[in-house]
Amino acid sequence: MEVMLKIEELKTSASNVRSKHTKEDIKMMADSITNRGIINPPTVAKNGDGRYEVIAGLLRYKGAVAAGITEIRCFDITAMTEAERVEISLAENMDRRQMSAIEYHIAFNKLFKAGMTVPTIASRFDKGEREVQQLLAIGSLPKKILDLAEADEIGDRTLRALAIATGKDVTRYTKLSEKDRPNDWDINEWIAGNDGMYKAENAIFDLDLYTGPRIVDLFAKQDEEWLTDGALFWQLQNETINAQLAGFVALGWDCEQVDYFQEWSYNKVKKADGGQIIYTISKKTGAVEFHKGYSRKVTAGNAPKADNKDGIVAAKPEVSKAFLGYMDEIRNSAVKRQMLDDRKSGLVATLCLLLKRPDNINFGNGTTIPDAYMASVQSDSNNLVITSDYDEMINELTLTKVHSWDIDVERLGKLLMGYPPTTLTRWIITTMTMGWELSGGAQDSDLIGKAIGLKEVNIWEADQAFWDGIKNKKTLLAIADECDITAHEDEPTKIIRKRLQDKVPDTWRPKWLQF
Repeated sequence: MEVMLKIEELKTSASNVRSKHTKEDIKMMADSITNRGIINPPTVAKNGDGRYEVIAGLLRYKGAVAAGITEIRCFDITAMTEAERVEISLAENMDRRQMSAIEYHIAFNKLFKAGMTVPTIASRFDKGEREVQQLLAIGSLPKKILDLAEADEIGDRTLRALAIATGKDVTRYTKLSEKDRPNDWDINEWIAGNDGMYKAENAIFDLDLYTGPRIVDLFAKQDEEWLTDGALFWQLQNETINAQLAGFVALGWDCEQVDYFQEWSYNKVKKADGGQIIYTISKKTGAVEFHKGYSRKVTAGNAPKADNKDGIVAAKPEVSKAFLGYMDEIRNSAVKRQMLDDRKSGLVATLCLLLKRPDNINFGNGTTIPDAYMASVQSDSNNLVITSDYDEMINELTLTKVHSWDIDVERLGKLLMGYPPTTLTRWIITTMTMGWELSGGAQDSDLIGKAIGLKEVNIWEADQAFWDGIKNKKTLLAIADECDITAHEDEPTKIIRKRLQDKVPDTWRPKWLQF
């Protein structure tokens, strides 16, 4: 119901999901109230001390105070539960696009604390339960960490890592000084410490024997359990490895550990004919594999190299350059045929070749643009995914410097043979897109975007650089008219721009960016 309340009867509420407003926000609201009054009354609820808490419309309340208003019309929802109050505040702020990403996480955490279950939150706000769990995990982090994220002093990867870390690690992080904080790419290593942490699926021991801390990665495609006591992991893992090896030896098997196992380098051989147990242990991931009944193939290999000892070079065969070129083509044909016949070999070879050509990896098309625009492009969500995937691949393959002279292609090829075709395909596309520029510019982008069914509305959102780039007031007024937002030609350009930033619908995109 509607009530008229004196301004001193009102106070802020813990139920309000938005508590931070800038002085400019409050002044703009005060000016609007002075000129037009309060069109949409704040929502309030009476508390135990007889005053009314502002559940929704906190900015309107602050603007009224700044404007010197003494009495204000409000909607009274005292009869509602705490969860219902938080829900109203959240819904209103979501509609008005006033909430930052961190406020969004905190708001859902308030709903949960107020008694609303994960399935109910998911249903009310049209989200999956897993997404709600992710929101809650971040929203429950200490205020100090959320404040750092709000100020862009820590990145999304760090935020997600801390959201699933143990309480002990989170507390340890809050005590770090700015210079000691690990960056986004080192956060998992920092949490793991010297002993590392390992996926539970890579443990070959009985998981009931592991008594150390565990975490579940809610942000993986599927829940992944990690064992964070690396020393205990390896103690149990090594005990099990040794027990299994002892069992193999007791059965008459000869066992050999190798760094990598490529099946094409071995023959399948029975134990009685000299077959071995070939096994690998990954110190990085903790994974252990046993391959039973194999014998390494005997190959002629390349001809011995010339003897350079004491500066004496052995005589080279008397062959022509044309003959050497001919032999090169024979080898090329053999390799290309293998690439054609064996999908995995083809993927590995393609990725090796791409990584051997660092000139393919670049940003932009050489056009000089202002720093603000460049920063916006580099921070664009689409570009961040590409660079993130690429950096993760480089880190995974321990290629810290991507220069042709730094890459041991033979080692790289053997390493890549250990990955499934789906991963190799993803990495090839990632590497290509890092250096891929559309020669026709926007025209090519439009044509390809339409051809593959791309909807720009789903993957792009106007940022500060975009709004700052519109200097013409008529353009801003046209956008306001298009979105049915009140704006007047006699208002300052920056006021119109700020209003548009706050009020344009989430689905709005400028016509020249729509596919």
